[in-house]
Amino acid sequence: MEKLDIRKKIDLIITLMTVFFFALGLTFSMFEFKSSYENYIMFLILMIVCIVSYYLGVTVSLVLTLVVDFAYISVKIYQFFMSGTLANVETYYWLIMIVLAALVSSQLSKNIVELQYENSELKDKNQKLVMIDSEVGIRNMKAFMNEMPIYISMVKRHRTIPLTLMVTRIKYSKNIRKIIGDEEYGKLIKLIGTKTSDMLRDEDRKYILSDDTFAYILITDENGSNIVKNRMKQRIDEIVIEESKVLGGVKVEIQVGVCEWKEEINNSIEFLRLAESELDYDV
Repeated sequence: MEKLDIRKKIDLIITLMTVFFFALGLTFSMFEFKSSYENYIMFLILMIVCIVSYYLGVTVSLVLTLVVDFAYISVKIYQFFMSGTLANVETYYWLIMIVLAALVSSQLSKNIVELQYENSELKDKNQKLVMIDSEVGIRNMKAFMNEMPIYISMVKRHRTIPLTLMVTRIKYSKNIRKIIGDEEYGKLIKLIGTKTSDMLRDEDRKYILSDDTFAYILITDENGSNIVKNRMKQRIDEIVIEESKVLGGVKVEIQVGVCEWKEEINNSIEFLRLAESELDYDV
């Protein structure tokens, strides 16, 4: 609702600014301001004040208008004492128009900044709540940390249900990324996700923890997870990246770490750490 109010304010200020410059152009013609170089100079000053106010905000714009008005009035007073020239309608016109230009421009800037700040906050909040990786379409680390305790609690209540955490990591992922580039590497991650999806049952869960690491929650014991591990390696072995005719194909390999849940495991982080430590033994 607040975001909508700010947008309405911005629309209103833009409308006011359009009307302001339309009135400025109209009065230039009506009062024959074209006949005086002073009016062109004041118009140039007004535009400078308008631009500075937009970029530097309300406070600076008010100070700037005070300085400009003071300087303009000082010049008029000097002209009065030196040549007896009295202040006319044009003098008051420019004093008022410069202040209005500064206020409208600075308010527009202020509301745009507020809208940008609010939009940035919403993006940050949304990022914290998102549980699906937008690029790959797989649950992310946040989802893993939320769902893993649920599985652990389920296993604690029903002692007969086995629970295994499998972690896979792409070997030499940094080198592969350098060879094929970020775009192709992103496609590779999606392909790996697709290749491994049909090996999982409905009750199993798949997560992407980083740009080269996946985690799988399996409702099975270590023997069953080893079968999944072997099938997974066979599937990944089928992936060959055609980089170029000169270099030939880049073969993708993964390391797999498997850890079955035991009562001495205290939390999700420890469970994940134990599974990741098994990666070092899979060479």
